[in-house]
Amino acid sequence: VAMAKGPLTRGSCIVLPITHASSAAACTPEALSEMLQLRNALGACFAAEGLETVVFERRMPPRGDSERDHLHLQLVPLPLGLPAEAVRAGLEAEGERVGIAFEHCADASWPPKGLLADEGYLWYKLPGGGGALLHRMCAITTT
Repeated sequence: VAMAKGPLTRGSCIVLPITHASSAAACTPEALSEMLQLRNALGACFAAEGLETVVFERRMPPRGDSERDHLHLQLVPLPLGLPAEAVRAGLEAEGERVGIAFEHCADASWPPKGLLADEGYLWYKLPGGGGALLHRMCAITTT
């Protein structure tokens, strides 16, 4: 666990494996399990302070140097009771503004299911059991 270098809100932090992994698909099941335990424990700490947590991960498509990306989850504490619909609407509106389309997933489990091994994505776990938002990125090919 580390404090976010550029925190989005007070208390923002990241959870990452000790051993380098470029994606959840490249991570050991034990490391993924530990990351989920830490994410859940931090969520409980935030809840005790009257906060909810939005969790997100971005996985960039590989460009030949897979070492440039490191798996990490960002945890962003927000005021308790913030409706998942409001968070979703805000993320979708900002996504639309910059040309990103999200699909809503009722299943907010992490890592997201059904992704290709080298597929890039942006994933948000919405607060209050609101599911998740997923944006799939096309693979980047180099010549």
